[in-house]
Amino acid sequence: MIIEIVLSLLLIALGAIFIVVPFKRNRIFGLRIRSTYESEAFWRRKNRYFGFFLLITGLLLLLFVDTAYYSPFLLSAILISFLAAYVEEKSPIITPLAIFALSLLTYLCAYPILPEQMAIHFTGLQADGWGAKTSYLLAMATLSSFIFLVSVFVARFREDVLPIMNGSLLLLLSLNAFVISAQFYGEQLIAFGYLSLIILLMFITHQYLTKIRISGVER
Repeated sequence: MIIEIVLSLLLIALGAIFIVVPFKRNRIFGLRIRSTYESEAFWRRKNRYFGFFLLITGLLLLLFVDTAYYSPFLLSAILISFLAAYVEEKSPIITPLAIFALSLLTYLCAYPILPEQMAIHFTGLQADGWGAKTSYLLAMATLSSFIFLVSVFVARFREDVLPIMNGSLLLLLSLNAFVISAQFYGEQLIAFGYLSLIILLMFITHQYLTKIRISGVER
């Protein structure tokens, strides 16, 4: 259990470093794929992008500490993160696809360990509504699928709105993670769910700023 917690925190720390620290191109530390060596801007963009998914993976891994699903989730999430970073520049749909894939992975791994009846509605820090885990996770998967399908449409016809769709998928993933964590670690953890709105605003702002920077470089 301690090793799993340490590994999760390590991924969170690495993700934060990749996002925040503007380290230069090198052959020792960072996401070292061919496209990252094309320019300093590409290096920063790819590593920041990869760091974002490492950070999410580390946080989600805390849900599966001391369960049989820790390793499968870790390996699958790292693979999703790497593939997303590798092909990210090829299509705007990669980001929502990667977040959607992490959401489905979370639902699949959480299903066996959740109680049959779980708290699904909270007022303040108190649970006041319960429901079957199957119904809850199916509803979350359906909503995630709908947002992803809208993202596919938006990526084709209204790419300027895509950061909002990406943020919506991330918001749903965050809220679901806090609901799941509240089943195991106490209802008080749902307080962090209210921070999801702040995460949403920060993510959307970051996405738009990235688009502006990329447009400036291309010009």
